[in-house]
Amino acid sequence: RNFLHQTRTRARDRCENVTTDATLPTTPRESTSHTMAGKADEAATPEAPAAPEMNPKMFVVPALMMGVKYLKLDVNLYKTELRIAFACAVLFKYAVIYFVYLTSQKAAEAGPVTVKEKKMDGTEEEKTMTTREYDAQQIMSAFKSSLFGLCITCGIHYKWGNASPLLFQSIMLPMG
Repeated sequence: RNFLHQTRTRARDRCENVTTDATLPTTPRESTSHTMAGKADEAATPEAPAAPEMNPKMFVVPALMMGVKYLKLDVNLYKTELRIAFACAVLFKYAVIYFVYLTSQKAAEAGPVTVKEKKMDGTEEEKTMTTREYDAQQIMSAFKSSLFGLCITCGIHYKWGNASPLLFQSIMLPMG
């Protein structure tokens, strides 16, 4: 423990000696320009972006893959059961989307909503719409994204005959 502390201390001292000797100004003019540049660099340095949030759902598929490998399961033996489970998960998801749509259309109007939309060219446009229109737009985007995922999963299963995507989506779809 003592040896490690001494090694770290020597390494730190060497780094400090090198950096202080290399950055010493030789003339007064260099000293003022060096400090001015340092202040400008400090002001121009942007703040670091926020760290991404950890979502527990991120770990479901890797844990499931590890479990399948650990138990040495061949998921292709259970294609029929996985197809049924996948179909039930998809029907459940679309039923929930439809129920949310019906509920949002029955709800009382809360007034206009202002939404900022990003266009393809990078500009932002503000739109004013009713809450029903906004809800319908959000539900339609959720429907389209889930339809895209359905097509990708079915395409992988149909083209290569792999049952793993059916297993993963059967578990991930009800999670949202």
